[in-house]
Amino acid sequence: MDEIFSKEFIQKYSYNGIFETRMDEFDKLKRKSINFLKDAKVLNFPIHMTQKRLDTIFNDLDTKEYKASLIKI
Repeated sequence: MDEIFSKEFIQKYSYNGIFETRMDEFDKLKRKSINFLKDAKVLNFPIHMTQKRLDTIFNDLDTKEYKASLIKI
């Protein structure tokens, strides 16, 4: 029987009990300015996204203003 995937491919891409999530990279921005995101090398992928509230990560976001803008979004 022919193999569909090589053993190397399976080892590299198979679920190993740990989900890797790029969103957790926002944790390393804790207590930094949101302007820090302007540096393209901060996160490892081109789209910056997280499900976390940004006002709990960045030190220069006003919580009241942030929540008001979430309603608009």
